[in-house]
Amino acid sequence: MRHPLALALLLLGLAALPAAALPARTTAGPAATIGAVRRSLLDAIERLQAAPGARSAQVQSAGDSLVANTRAVLEEVETRLAGRFEQGIDRLDATERRLVTSAEELATQLDSASSALAGLSAADAHRLLGDADILAHDTVHALPCRSQRPRVVYVTPEELHVGAEPAEIRIRGNYLAFGAEPEIRVEGQPALLIARRDHELHVQLPPALFRCLEAPRSVTVRFRPTARSRACYLWGLLPWSSLVAAEQELAVTVVLRPHTAGSGPG
Repeated sequence: MRHPLALALLLLGLAALPAAALPARTTAGPAATIGAVRRSLLDAIERLQAAPGARSAQVQSAGDSLVANTRAVLEEVETRLAGRFEQGIDRLDATERRLVTSAEELATQLDSASSALAGLSAADAHRLLGDADILAHDTVHALPCRSQRPRVVYVTPEELHVGAEPAEIRIRGNYLAFGAEPEIRVEGQPALLIARRDHELHVQLPPALFRCLEAPRSVTVRFRPTARSRACYLWGLLPWSSLVAAEQELAVTVVLRPHTAGSGPG
């Protein structure tokens, strides 16, 4: 253990250092201000939009959706907490604190995406942006009186080499676990729902799809989920919610490829 006198001298030396010499604060923490989180989110949007690297149409679309949902989070912070930007997060009520801490987490995810995009494949970039988009969408629709309608953000893997790996996919999105399990069909055939969570459906494709597969083909996975309709009456004093059938089916497309020697995961 360090000698008490030496430890005291060390602490005095640190206290005497100028602020620039001390490590920067990397997390907001309970004492951070609303304005600091707002600024970090604004900066993260700018860095993501300026991130280098060629982007496919799919990745560009994922990035556009993420930026749109992040701006929606930013608008909620600016509208709900206007005039309070100097206030610390620890002084917020539970709903406000959840909004601001989610905004902080979102800024971190955007910065991670900005740093990694240039070195990722299109599929990996799509997944990275998609997971951040799921968080951004959740942040806005977790607020009181907001209806929560299921949506699909991406599917992984996007391609399956038949026989080289399990014929299973994961459909990622928002609000996928409301109500009874949906019937999932692929090209009219029933698929097996292995597991279901709020952000993911784990699905096994029907074996009949792989019989006599000689050339790559796209198949569409369809299901009709359940949504949660929410509203508030009397200025929010009377919250109301109910589960309702989603207005339309959700669908994803997967490419099936025959297994050949040397083919790897899709």
